[in-house]
Amino acid sequence: GGARYQLGEKLWLTASESLRWSGTNSAQVGLRTELGEGLSMYASERWLAGTSRTVNTLVLGGESRAIPGSRSYAEYQLDGAASAQSGRAVFGMENNWTIASGLTLQLSYERAQLVGRDSAPYAAQAGYAATTPGVTGYGSGALASEQQFAASSYAAGGVFPVGVSSRDAMSVGFEFLGIRTLKLGSRFELRYDRGAKALGTPDRMTMYLQAGGDWRVERDLVLLGRL
Repeated sequence: GGARYQLGEKLWLTASESLRWSGTNSAQVGLRTELGEGLSMYASERWLAGTSRTVNTLVLGGESRAIPGSRSYAEYQLDGAASAQSGRAVFGMENNWTIASGLTLQLSYERAQLVGRDSAPYAAQAGYAATTPGVTGYGSGALASEQQFAASSYAAGGVFPVGVSSRDAMSVGFEFLGIRTLKLGSRFELRYDRGAKALGTPDRMTMYLQAGGDWRVERDLVLLGRL
């Protein structure tokens, strides 16, 4: 959940909290200001706890929602355990277009690029991408038990996997809400991680597919299906 409080005509104080079944807890506090029609800038501090490490991340960014159903953003992210030489530049876009009555098409793309170089002391620890190729991130999500990227939008918060110098993520999906008692949805996601050569991390590609639906049989009875 989240909340915001208006400090001025175009200045807001924002806060959000997320607690997942896995025990991963993430929180965020920040400031957001509106610069114009659909354009805003923000600064926030994010915390992620409950994983093999607790990390706070400073985020400076801006976003545009000038086009209905679309969002584009750019951020600079710096983990509290890192130096200014190992921050990340992140940019991406999200699109939700209604293509028919009750049917929405979802397209998104994001690129995260390490600015500087990985820190060998952190990367050498067990469970990091430099030593464990299967590690994709930290937190809770769909691709692994410790993976916080619930969608291609890494900018939503989390910890970038140490040993990866850049990540490209793209996804396509749909959502159908055309029938009052039925909800259907599906998403396919493709990610490509470029490993840090100095740490010997290999490149890797990950594909992910999910689909599901809810059918409300009665007022108090709902059938759920997930794939």
